[in-house]
Amino acid sequence: MDWEEYKKDWEQFRKIDTEQKLAHCKEQYSRHLLAIHDANFFEPSERNNPKPGITGVYYKNVSSIFGIKIDDPNMALYQVIPSFEPEYLLSIKREPGQYLLTYTVLVKNYWTLYYQNHEAASAGKTEICLPISSENGDWLFGLFERVIQEARVPAVGYLVLDGTQYFLSKIVDGVYKEVFKHSPGKDSKTRNVIRFLEGIIEHIIHGSEEALDAFVHDAINEMMVNGI
Repeated sequence: MDWEEYKKDWEQFRKIDTEQKLAHCKEQYSRHLLAIHDANFFEPSERNNPKPGITGVYYKNVSSIFGIKIDDPNMALYQVIPSFEPEYLLSIKREPGQYLLTYTVLVKNYWTLYYQNHEAASAGKTEICLPISSENGDWLFGLFERVIQEARVPAVGYLVLDGTQYFLSKIVDGVYKEVFKHSPGKDSKTRNVIRFLEGIIEHIIHGSEEALDAFVHDAINEMMVNGI
């Protein structure tokens, strides 16, 4: 949306009849452009820093339930925290001659269990595993490292309400790092990365080893063409 379109849309609800109102509209348009740009980048996560209260304990318990290890250089993790649906995890583990992809999903939303009973420190879960080629796995590791290294604090602050949070983590340059995005923009690079990872999960659930490898290979080519 260019300036004239934004201004026209703005005037449907607020008449611009003074220089002060025009300046305010221009300021909001600048913030709008910054927010669009911010949507292309994941944000540094401080989720693993000690936090007081039930939210900090919740995150700690979820990581424990999934068996997340933050000291394994051969592992990359994609964790999804919905508001009401079950939490789930995609782990990508480098093994000799291949990568093993494991999709783990909780039977029930753990936040609901924990909110009802703060003593609840476990939950049922199911796992499905499929391997992919070393070539495709190497590219996946590179994708994680790139989005983690490019992550930045948004230029425009925003209010986080209910919605799904997406976390990517991996050891990069010898240090465990985690980034996240909350409700990424529709056409943003972060949305495309998440869509790709969700596609991998769908193929783990419903596909075969060959179909998964083919999907990853084709998606890699498409993402490279689109500069992701």
